[in-house]
Amino acid sequence: MLWLIIIPLSILAWYVRPLLPIDETRYLSVAYDMFTSGNYLVPHLNGEIYSHKPPLLFWMMNLGWEVFGLNNWWPRTLGLVALFLNAHYLKKLSLLVWPEKKAVAVNASQIFLTMFFPLIFSSLIFFDLWVSFFVLISLIATFSFIRHKNFWPCALLLGSGIGLGILTKGPVILLFIIVPLLLRKSYTDVALFKLSISGFTIGLCIALAWAVPAAIMGGDAYSDAIFIKQTVARVASDSAGKVSGATVHDRPFWYFIALLPLLMIPWSFKKSLYTKQHHPFLISAVLPVIVIFSFIDGKQPHYLLPLFPLLALMLSDKITRPQENQSIKPAVLCLCLFAGALLVYGYQLQPSGSFPNRDDLQRAGIFLILATFLTYRIYRRRRRSLQFWSAVTPLLFISTYIALGSDLNKQYNMQPLADQARLWQDQGFEVAYQGSYHGQLNFIGRLPRPIHKIGSGATVASFYEQYPDGKLIKIVRPEQASSSYLTMPHGTRVAELH
Repeated sequence: MLWLIIIPLSILAWYVRPLLPIDETRYLSVAYDMFTSGNYLVPHLNGEIYSHKPPLLFWMMNLGWEVFGLNNWWPRTLGLVALFLNAHYLKKLSLLVWPEKKAVAVNASQIFLTMFFPLIFSSLIFFDLWVSFFVLISLIATFSFIRHKNFWPCALLLGSGIGLGILTKGPVILLFIIVPLLLRKSYTDVALFKLSISGFTIGLCIALAWAVPAAIMGGDAYSDAIFIKQTVARVASDSAGKVSGATVHDRPFWYFIALLPLLMIPWSFKKSLYTKQHHPFLISAVLPVIVIFSFIDGKQPHYLLPLFPLLALMLSDKITRPQENQSIKPAVLCLCLFAGALLVYGYQLQPSGSFPNRDDLQRAGIFLILATFLTYRIYRRRRRSLQFWSAVTPLLFISTYIALGSDLNKQYNMQPLADQARLWQDQGFEVAYQGSYHGQLNFIGRLPRPIHKIGSGATVASFYEQYPDGKLIKIVRPEQASSSYLTMPHGTRVAELH
């Protein structure tokens, strides 16, 4: 019944916060370009070819728009759909790993749904929960073959998982599948080795069925981008970044190891997670991937999302054992620490008028203390340890949006600026954007034409030479804003309307 809690929480998140720049607005603008242009083969952003991501998520958005019309809500439901698909198929994987342990399967699904990090990302427009789903499909195919020896159905399922995963976020999915297969020594099992080769071949064919026609239509530069720059060259650029210091999202080696317990809240407070006796497959599927990612300089927290179903499975196997300590004290401690951090930061550390707002931080902390007390009273009487642990994440989710929601709307809501850009275009003016533009306005404003991207003052002058009546959006720091121009919020900066 967790879906009765999670769906309202997601709707609350959609209502409280705007579509966030630069990632959500960028992905929506790519899908919007597909919808308006009818070009579903080669993604574009603001009139330029977009090679950073494959098209599957953009196709999903367009499928919903074709059915329901152009809207904001459909793309936001995709993360929620991916979350529930992960939870459902995690049960199936668990029953293949431990056919005799049905309680482990049920608990694993519940633990995954109540991990703070996947729940937060289910309300965002990102690719990683879908990658996680396709990883699960691939692992289910592998274990189904090990159990039942049904070669071609499993090979087709494995290939579908790999191929669709590549079409979602590129070849990174192979890391989550190849590593556990290699450590399982699948190459010494002739039948499993044949399955792996067949699955990878089918997956590659699925990916190439899009990539080859797209490369032909997109030209040499696009072909080079999707076949080289987003695979081999991306890793090479990380290595070069170690020397030059220019790697995007550059973070130290220990970043993921230190961050993982925070991402797994509240379940990282469970002592069972840190015991040694875990299933060998789960260890081989999780730890080596974290180590490999740690060697790559470019690190983002959501890169680890495909590991979270397996982490939930590891934990479920432990807490379902009869000897497991069912205490809820660590969960209470987690809530109290979170509430204390909100209150201390709100009352003592956060300067007045900064982001996030100190009053909202204080409200969130007070809410969390009261909610913790009430929840503890309810579940202590019923003696349902797992249910109390599962209640922690919804409480953290709500308190997070109490703390951040109003300021996110004030500072990161691009709608007023996008509406102004649309008004100018409807009036026949050309619109230019001086700053780092990643499609923040195209979808939100439903812009009929691309925006001119300009940089230096010389480029501004050339824009006005070509379009004397043109309109300019200039992004500046708040202290640099001129009182001569109308300004609008733009994240940590402001937009001057010239």
